[in-house]
Amino acid sequence: MKDKQFSQLVTVFDKLKLAGVTAILEDNGIAHIEEGDQVKDSMSFLYYDNVFMGVTIYVETARLDEAKDLMALIGELPARDDNTNL
Repeated sequence: MKDKQFSQLVTVFDKLKLAGVTAILEDNGIAHIEEGDQVKDSMSFLYYDNVFMGVTIYVETARLDEAKDLMALIGELPARDDNTNL
């Protein structure tokens, strides 16, 4: 992954979705990077074991459209309209 460029795909806020999204990407051979943000402070320890603040998933830019199509299949992103220049 040394010379690959990555683009943001999606941010998920649920550990089960995170596992599903990363499994789909891995099954399709799409390299990805996960950037997480977990908050643990004195108040969160009182009320929650772990406050999950989300994970942003980046995929290799060359396969971004393919990854977006896969996310659309599971409802994580809206389906692309091939008639637009998005």
